[in-house]
This record gives sequence, C-alpha cells and structure tokens, in this order.
Amino acid sequence: MEINNFVTTDFLASFTGTLFVVELIVFVTKNLPIIKNIRTRFYTFLLAISHIIIMGLVTKTATQTVIYYYGVFINSLIVTVMLCGGYDIIIDKIYSVTNIQPKDINNNIDNKSIEDSINKNDTNNSNEVN
Repeated sequence: MEINNFVTTDFLASFTGTLFVVELIVFVTKNLPIIKNIRTRFYTFLLAISHIIIMGLVTKTATQTVIYYYGVFINSLIVTVMLCGGYDIIIDKIYSVTNIQPKDINNNIDNKSIEDSINKNDTNNSNEVN
C-alpha cells in the first residue's frame, strides 16, 4: 500500500477537512502585510465560504439555489466559531461588559498595591506564627 496523498478531495470536502484547510491558510497567511489588517474572524469566514463553494464545485454538489448558499453561509459561520470563535467571542464580551480594553489590564495593575498586598500577607503570616 502506497501512501503519497494525505489530502484527498473527500477529506477536503468533509467538515474536518474544511477546518484543517481554513486553519492552515489562516495560520500561513495571517502575517502578510495586506491580510494583517483584516480581523481574523472575518478573514476566517471569507476563507470558509470560499473553501466550501470551491469544494461544492469540485465535487459537483453545488447548485444555484437559495438553500445551497444559505447552507454555505451557516456552515461558514460554524467553521468560524469552531476555529476562532470560542475564546475571542467570550473575551470580547467580557471587555465590552467591563469597558476595559486588553491593553488596559496591565496598566490597571498598580505595583504599589501588589507590594502592599504582599506585605500585608507577610504581616498576617508572621502574626499567626507568634
């Protein structure tokens, strides 16, 4: 048995294949100068739509119907949520509720208050020993 083609059309047309290819393309191309300015979620969504339509044409399952394109849209949303949705969406919701930007979190930490907390804990621990 000769194994020389790991990526087949059947694999690429599957859900796992779509996740694999879209993530691979995003990983390899995301730092290109033009693409770097595009939000990762939107870029992933566009790649998912493109991949699903291309694979539909290759496997001859694509039709010119509303239900086909609606399915492509929904499947692309699912791929986008699977690849970059979970963490990003939750973090964005947290930041929108707290009105704190990710870069502000480090700025809000005051070294003096950290030192005070450490000193207070040391004082409490020394009192417990005595």
